[in-house]
Amino acid sequence: MSYIVGTVSGTDVSWGAPGSVENLNTSGHMDIGYVPWRNAFISAARNAGSGMRLERGTISGTTMTWDNPTNTSGWGATLSEYHSIAANPDDELIGVVYKSQSGPITLTEWHMSTTGAISGIGDLVFGNNASYHTTVVYDTTSDAYIAIWCAGYNSNYGAIARIPSSGGSGSAGPASSEQYFTSENCTDIKTVYDPDSNQTIVFYKGGGILKSITTKWIGTSFTLVTCLGLIAHHLFCLLYTSPSPRDRTRSRM
Repeated sequence: MSYIVGTVSGTDVSWGAPGSVENLNTSGHMDIGYVPWRNAFISAARNAGSGMRLERGTISGTTMTWDNPTNTSGWGATLSEYHSIAANPDDELIGVVYKSQSGPITLTEWHMSTTGAISGIGDLVFGNNASYHTTVVYDTTSDAYIAIWCAGYNSNYGAIARIPSSGGSGSAGPASSEQYFTSENCTDIKTVYDPDSNQTIVFYKGGGILKSITTKWIGTSFTLVTCLGLIAHHLFCLLYTSPSPRDRTRSRM
């Protein structure tokens, strides 16, 4: 598993040399997230057929150092795939969502100590088989994770659910009833949470077109607003930035 770091100056990006995290079979997809209360990164990937591996990353310039590897074969992680990470600044926890070995979607929560050691808190299995990507963000307004996935059990429709944090003890949840934000086959989902408007923005590929919806948790369900579709063949990455001073203490994926 490799990485590359870029620094931004105005409209230019300078890239460092590629580096290596681990020599792992990451065919099950991988993700990386920032942990602001530890000023560090965390990665999650499938460790060949032996479970899921998480590691802490620290950065200096355009070079990263990776340490504190943590492996788990429990929580349905043996052949996990479509990993997605969200930092939870309210409880200083890290949520990882993935398609578990048996098919259903799993949310696990993790703690990173001041020394970088990573330890598991608990897991929650929800939804059914995810056919393509899964993704998760943390909603700092409703204090919960927002999970989005392609529902393989329902024609690959896009599904969304809210999952309250465990607070650091036991398992997160319970998950809300899933809602569908599209009635077509969708793939390549990417999601970002906007704390300024308290909305989750979902980009996905549906019918060969890049489309997006915005959603907000109100009361006991999501409100959904469909945005215009954009022509695209591939969807790679979605990043949110905000000039808001209060947003500097928030974490977003």
